[in-house]
Amino acid sequence: MRDKWEKGDPVNLSDLLKITPVANEIVRLGQELNMKYSDIMWIVTEII
Repeated sequence: MRDKWEKGDPVNLSDLLKITPVANEIVRLGQELNMKYSDIMWIVTEII
């Protein structure tokens, strides 16, 4: 198993730009609903 903090593969900028709006929305929902991000992600996976 790789070390969690070990340097990983480089991130493609276009991939980063695709996930940034999703991450921003998760952060916004977490703050607005006073929920942990892991709880929001759990809800999303249940919906998907």
